[in-house]
Amino acid sequence: EDVERICPGRVKQCLQWIDDFKQSTGGDKATLHFEIHGAEKALSLIQEDHASWCNLVEEAGADGLARGHWIRGAQKVPATFELPSAVSLPQSVPKHVAPAPTGLSLWHDVDLHVKTWLDEDTGLFRYVNEMPSGSLQKFEVQPHVKGNAISEDPKGSARLAAFGRPVPFNYGCLPQTFRDPQQMDELYNAPGDDDPLDILDLGGSTVGVGVVVQCRPLGAVLLIDEGQADWKILAVNVDEPGPLAEARSIEDVERICPGRVKQCLQWIDDFKKSKGGDKATLHFEIHDAEKALSLIQQDHASWRSLVAEAGSDGIARGHWIRAAQKVPATSELPSAVNLPQSVPKYVAPAPTGLSLWHDVDLRVETRLGE
Repeated sequence: EDVERICPGRVKQCLQWIDDFKQSTGGDKATLHFEIHGAEKALSLIQEDHASWCNLVEEAGADGLARGHWIRGAQKVPATFELPSAVSLPQSVPKHVAPAPTGLSLWHDVDLHVKTWLDEDTGLFRYVNEMPSGSLQKFEVQPHVKGNAISEDPKGSARLAAFGRPVPFNYGCLPQTFRDPQQMDELYNAPGDDDPLDILDLGGSTVGVGVVVQCRPLGAVLLIDEGQADWKILAVNVDEPGPLAEARSIEDVERICPGRVKQCLQWIDDFKKSKGGDKATLHFEIHDAEKALSLIQQDHASWRSLVAEAGSDGIARGHWIRAAQKVPATSELPSAVNLPQSVPKYVAPAPTGLSLWHDVDLRVETRLGE
């Protein structure tokens, strides 16, 4: 009734288009019932079909399929792991591009915590990959840009190219975290760097720019950069083929792939020292998984506080949190007869590692879980 009051004829227009389309192909055995049921019926259908989806998910076997539908990745077969070369350069370094915006914020809309599709905690986390292993480009999720798009940092890429040694690990950030510059680090008495919490993936597979990865934190190291505490979480990609996906500690990583952790940290240190006058100090002390989890929880709480600070313009401390509050406008019935001079052409977005069927929450909550 509200729709009809605001925009008379809108519902009929939409239903008539569906009916006309279905009848436009001769022999289409489709019948549209024009009877419109109320919101109570709509909610009942959603709840019923959500319960059916829960049952389908539980039916998935080791191949990740249920009734011919893809539910999750198949169970992994262990494979050997070889230490990526940090000395020999590839004949050609791959060129990466940032993914096109999808309407989702890679900072705010990607859930930090990985839960089962039945909403049970798994102890795993998600990260957004920014720099693929083997690359010489710097990409970053942009906290201050509308939608928090991920884009290339030309100056950072130029510095990497001058350094000449491709990054030997995937590097990204943990969504829904914030290194608050108003909080001092309890160990090093330095403020946060005003960005999402960084993560270093110790695995050997290359992950694309903007891909969302499920990971297990194993430890943490600190980089003091321009006086700020820039912690790096050390983690493994749990969906990567190979034994590192099963690692539960830094000691496991050393047992499976001796020298891997040192290789990654040495690359960071060498890169930071490659530019004279760079005021950055990497502390090689590796803190354990308990410290890593503490940092993640702390920075997740800081992110929640930041989100709560956003005003009507959707901004908090210069960071984009959400779209500005809309000003009500009149609604005009779209034309169903007169076609625009040129009909827009759309393309499907590139895969991000998230299932749009299984990983997107049906129920809408605020970013504070309300």
